[in-house]
Amino acid sequence: MADTISLWDASSSADFLRSLIERRSLADTILSITDQSWSLDQSELEPDGLEAIVEAAKSLDLPEKETWIKALENGTTDAILALILYLTPNLQELSLVIPYMEEKTKSLVWKLFNVAGQAGSSSEFHNFSSLEIIKGQHWDTEDGFDMGVLAVCFRLPSLRKVEAFACSSENEIDEGDWPEKFSEVDTLSFEFSDMDESSIGAIVASCKALKSFSCQWGPATVGASEFTIPGIADALRSQKHSLEQLTLDAREAFAIETAEEEFEAIGSLKDFEKLASLTLSSVFLSGSDDNEDYDPPELTDILPSTLKDLKILGRAERLLDQVKAFAQVCEADIPTLDVLILENWSDNAEEQQQLLDDFSRAGVKCSVK
Repeated sequence: MADTISLWDASSSADFLRSLIERRSLADTILSITDQSWSLDQSELEPDGLEAIVEAAKSLDLPEKETWIKALENGTTDAILALILYLTPNLQELSLVIPYMEEKTKSLVWKLFNVAGQAGSSSEFHNFSSLEIIKGQHWDTEDGFDMGVLAVCFRLPSLRKVEAFACSSENEIDEGDWPEKFSEVDTLSFEFSDMDESSIGAIVASCKALKSFSCQWGPATVGASEFTIPGIADALRSQKHSLEQLTLDAREAFAIETAEEEFEAIGSLKDFEKLASLTLSSVFLSGSDDNEDYDPPELTDILPSTLKDLKILGRAERLLDQVKAFAQVCEADIPTLDVLILENWSDNAEEQQQLLDDFSRAGVKCSVK
């Protein structure tokens, strides 16, 4: 039982749904679905090819059944995908290209997740009881999908991992969507996304015990939200007792607010008591090079004593002094540190060799790229 299904367009989605209807035992074997056809628009499928799908749907206990039947008659891939999900009880992983949705509540897929996250849901529906991983990607190369689309998924008791590509927090978040500590999700990743402190704070605080958080900001094409460096640390602090892995990559971020106090480093992470793996772009450690009056803290004043591996992305001029000083004290101050990776660093061979030698003497395996 290890089938993976990829649906690329309305035709392949409809064909697969007909197969599920004709061979109900097939549904139990489906563990992973990748769908790139999802849309709320009417498709160009021929009505006579949808008859078996519509008849099968009429026999099921579907939420908002009349709306669903009408959408299936129109060949809407939103309705087709929703029915596929309804019929696959052992689904463990779902990857979706998320379409433009002016109102997400009109989507039958969204409604199905909403039903699954509510207590006392239909006994006939499996409520995504096996679903552990959801991956979402925006349908276009510009802008991003609304973070609020993910909220109903976070209510699924089985869900543990969420990966988002091109997610945007430009729309004001609805705090009612993200009550504190209601989700079992423990691994959360945003890539090429547009996130600010309030959005990160809300989605992170919704998790009971987040173990891994990663955010790689995208450029202006995905959004123009601004954030502050210390504000990101504060947004993550609700998970200071559980977070083990943290990645913050702002090298492509559209904007970091320009007030002087907001160009400081991230501040102390010493209260993150389980943090073992940390990846940060240089601005989080040294602040802005444009703020000449700012004296960044020593790295040992930022980094937790539990750290095992550290990756620094990009070389800021004064970060070099911080790293050199760190090499002299890391063995005593952070004895657990085993690996240091300096990525997108200087091409200066002498500088690289000096760092390699210094960290080698401290018992740290150092790589300069």
